[in-house]
Amino acid sequence: MALVGLLLSSISYGILVIYLLPPEAYLSAAILGMGFGLTVPALQMLALAALPKNIRGVGSSIYTMFFDLGYLSGPLALGYLAESEGYKSVFFFLPILTFLSLLNLMILRLWRRKKA
Repeated sequence: MALVGLLLSSISYGILVIYLLPPEAYLSAAILGMGFGLTVPALQMLALAALPKNIRGVGSSIYTMFFDLGYLSGPLALGYLAESEGYKSVFFFLPILTFLSLLNLMILRLWRRKKA
């Protein structure tokens, strides 16, 4: 599910690069919502399912902390880019960032298969 969700997110940001204005941009928003809806719970399960029950709460808090850190640092970095290069320059990086996340997840999945 995380792979499908990240793929949908990458596709939606790719659509947003092409169509910045409504009504076409609404298609991107709908696909992005579906992608996040699949990605967030799937990544949380990947991060926490293998943990022993007695430390799962600690794992959940660490996962949430870094999730929040990402949602804080990303807008700051992209906001700085928008300030210095213009608002349109941000949209070029969004599909790249989500695709790198997708690639990272695929590499980890292949690595785990070879290990088993």
